[in-house]
Amino acid sequence: AGAGAGESLLKRRIRACAESIIKAEQELTALDERSGDGDCGMTMRRGAEEVLANVAGYPEEEGDALAAVASSLNRSMGGTSG
Repeated sequence: AGAGAGESLLKRRIRACAESIIKAEQELTALDERSGDGDCGMTMRRGAEEVLANVAGYPEEEGDALAAVASSLNRSMGGTSG
């Protein structure tokens, strides 16, 4: 998932955060297995993948972009009970 030509600093940072979460999937899962049901890494990865799939279309204004991130996460991650 590479950044598009001329992508704004805001979108590059959103992309970098999502990519970091995907790379941390195993660590997040291991931590969650100690105190929960072990699905945190998978859930976070699913949300990050949704962000990556949509970041190019997010608004440029910070508040609106963060609201778009939240919408992507809400759509893709579901709820939590553990």
